[in-house]
Amino acid sequence: MKKLVLILFVLFSVGLNAQTESHLEFKGIPITGNLSNMVSKLKTQNYELIETRSDGAQLKGQFANERCDIVVFTTPKSRTVYQVTVMFEENDMWHSLKSDYNNLKEQLSRKYNVKPDPIEIFLDPYYEGDGYELQALRKHKCFYTSNFDLTNGDIILAMYYDGRVVLIYTDAVGNDLKEIEENQNSYDDL
Repeated sequence: MKKLVLILFVLFSVGLNAQTESHLEFKGIPITGNLSNMVSKLKTQNYELIETRSDGAQLKGQFANERCDIVVFTTPKSRTVYQVTVMFEENDMWHSLKSDYNNLKEQLSRKYNVKPDPIEIFLDPYYEGDGYELQALRKHKCFYTSNFDLTNGDIILAMYYDGRVVLIYTDAVGNDLKEIEENQNSYDDL
């Protein structure tokens, strides 16, 4: 009888945790569940499916009033959605690229009421104002990234070497599941 009560208690606790589990959202859609469900929800928001891959899907559309690619990533075994990446179009003007980055950083700070943890540096021989900022970015001598650490995940805003601003939304619960599944794959290999 004690075992039955203990089993019921554990099941009830797990059920409560599953119901109160909070997931990071992308455009009001929780970052969790299966890929086809996530893609369907994004399609209702005028995103066009470009391709489905073994680790996720790529879509096209608009985000924050800009054209972009959206990449949805899934965990390796259960194929649970855990991350959504927004890749804005390439920009070949430093001032414009930096302005886009700073605008998004400010908007994210206001929306989530979180100060980011930024890394915004140039490495020798480059410096801001030398006229070679994009060259520095392409040569990995310039790093602009801001991490927004939230209770249910994190959002990383970055400038990529190809002149794109990128946003990465990672759900905490899904990311933990991804790590467990990756570790299980390694364990299985041993």
